Amino acid sequence: MAQVEYDGTPDTVLESAAADCSGFQQGQFSVGEKAVQRFALGDDEATFIDALHFSCTSAASMWGGTGGTTLWVVVDNTVYRFLARGWQLVDTQSVPVLLLRIHPSECGAGLKSCYRAYAWDEGFSTVR
Repeated sequence: MAQVEYDGTPDTVLESAAADCSGFQQGQFSVGEKAVQRFALGDDEATFIDALHFSCTSAASMWGGTGGTTLWVVVDNTVYRFLARGWQLVDTQSVPVLLLRIHPSECGAGLKSCYRAYAWDEGFSTVR
């Protein structure tokens, strides 16, 4: 999934996830220790919210599936949403790069690993 961008805060992301969970068969939502992390993106502070570390008692895969899980990055009340099987923030010593491991179908038939990189410069842009 390509990045999706909208207005919000870390709290609105978590509140929405909790509402999604409770709205499905009255599930109980919990957030794991590594679900919310803060990192510097150049001069900006970002909050990374990884749904891999969410749980909902009424749904095993509410925020993901075989394509990965949802990752939100919140910077200055802008929420960026990605779908990834894993992620890493890479310090290139000039521009921070978000490296996403994505479903192999995104890169073509026969591949076992596929990655997409997004450089941060007052917003995410795809690196080629």
